[in-house]
Amino acid sequence: MDDIFKFAQDIRNKITEEELKMGHFNIIITGKTGVGKSTLINSVFRENIAVTGVGRPVTQRTRMIEKQGVPLRIFDTKGLELGNTAQEDVRKDIYELIDWQLKSKDPDKFIHSIWYCISTTSDRIEEEEINWINELATKAQHDVPVIIVLTKTLSRKKGLALKSQIENMNINVRGVVPVLAEPYEVDINDEIKTVSSFGLTELIGLTLQVVPESARNALINAQSVDLDLKGKRAQKWLAGFAASNFAAGFVPFPIADAPVLVTTEITMLAKITTVFGIDMDKGMLAAVVSAIVGCSGATIGGRFAASSLMKLIPGIGTVMGGLVNGTAAAAFTVALGEAYIVIMTMIAKGEIRREDISQQQFIEQMKDIFMDKLTHTRIPMKD
Repeated sequence: MDDIFKFAQDIRNKITEEELKMGHFNIIITGKTGVGKSTLINSVFRENIAVTGVGRPVTQRTRMIEKQGVPLRIFDTKGLELGNTAQEDVRKDIYELIDWQLKSKDPDKFIHSIWYCISTTSDRIEEEEINWINELATKAQHDVPVIIVLTKTLSRKKGLALKSQIENMNINVRGVVPVLAEPYEVDINDEIKTVSSFGLTELIGLTLQVVPESARNALINAQSVDLDLKGKRAQKWLAGFAASNFAAGFVPFPIADAPVLVTTEITMLAKITTVFGIDMDKGMLAAVVSAIVGCSGATIGGRFAASSLMKLIPGIGTVMGGLVNGTAAAAFTVALGEAYIVIMTMIAKGEIRREDISQQQFIEQMKDIFMDKLTHTRIPMKD
């Protein structure tokens, strides 16, 4: 058990390192007063990050919202009120903010996207507002992608009509997305019905397409509406990892004496945890890892007998001597990663609660997931 806790602490340390390397997704969110920016922010991003009055002022009219452990900086402007001197001041602030970040020459500070929010409850869009959006989107020296977010879309039909209207104006934005950030109750003939939220997954998907590759991992981590996106990102990373790790698995040395495998597993689990953005302390990591592989038999870091895995892994019996250990280690490590992704997804979706992890039924469930992944791991053979 001491080995498990040391392994868990090493993962926790590596997670901190990976979070620092990830950097931040930086976004400006603007629009008129009352368009529902705070509701949108809290619905899209994890940790209920937008709290009224919270945020560090970066200009007189803009505050930066951030929270430790979330790779996200939101620059929230005051409401853009047409025909008001304050409107021009907010515009100036946005341009200056983008310029300041660029002049820092630090890519982690660059503004990666702008969400311009328009409420679908408005009767019409002012021509001046459209001109301002177009100006913002075409400022060549900034090259920051602008997405129009149609908030408070209580009627999908009205939202789609407004989207079509804006698209026909040929504004140089990257897209128009109608959203309803949170469920809405309506009274129809004295019967309360709930209109489900929608559009948030599409908003994240579009934003992910238009931001630089360097900001995508941070965006995937920070967003909370598309959990399948987190799983796919982790699987994509693991696929590349598996290819290199399988190749290393054929190296003929006693795997029990190979600390490189321990380092590999620590890095793998830390990267997967970072993709999901789940706050995993040492105790939680130890409980999950212990539940997956158990405290006897096959254990962490390749400290297991290859013969105990030979019956579980298809094709393993065709490899001889020290090569068996290496191939078994590769299969074990990748199966561990696959199982960990499944469990992270379940935790993110609330199918496994933190307090459930140490309960026997969930321990058995996690073991079963690992064994299923292990028995279906395909081992590529060298000619």
